Amino acid sequence: MKVCEVIKNSGIPIKEISKQTGIDYSILCKYRRGLRSPSVRNAKILGKFLKFDWWLLFENDDENK
Repeated sequence: MKVCEVIKNSGIPIKEISKQTGIDYSILCKYRRGLRSPSVRNAKILGKFLKFDWWLLFENDDENK
């Protein structure tokens, strides 16, 4: 699972996610474009806000194929 997919599929504007979570807007933009991976702290925050298991962001996609 990739954070960019989670954010895109949420249907929630990045500005709103930033406002509600306290994660900087510019960082969320980088996540959405796939330019940066979240820290564990931010993954937990996003998981709670977007209602998904945050640790899935750190699984190796190659292992699941």
